[in-house]
Amino acid sequence: MKTIFIKKSSRKNPASELEHYLNLAYELVRDYKFVSDLMKDKELILSQPDEEIKMIGAMIYLLCKSINSDYEVTFSENGISVEIVRQ
Repeated sequence: MKTIFIKKSSRKNPASELEHYLNLAYELVRDYKFVSDLMKDKELILSQPDEEIKMIGAMIYLLCKSINSDYEVTFSENGISVEIVRQ
């Protein structure tokens, strides 16, 4: 059994949390499409054999649902960024 440590974050809002977990997921899988799919496909998350990806995917999914504003996710070679479009 593998032990997974996810540090408690000092980020204050769901958008910055989402950005953090999206980048964490990308570091592990190196696949932007897969990371994008984690934002909306809970079945994909649940079917993951890797517990670390499953936990990160669950956080991504929950954070996407918790943002009560329109937001934009940008995937680039510099990483993934999340911006609130309007509140």
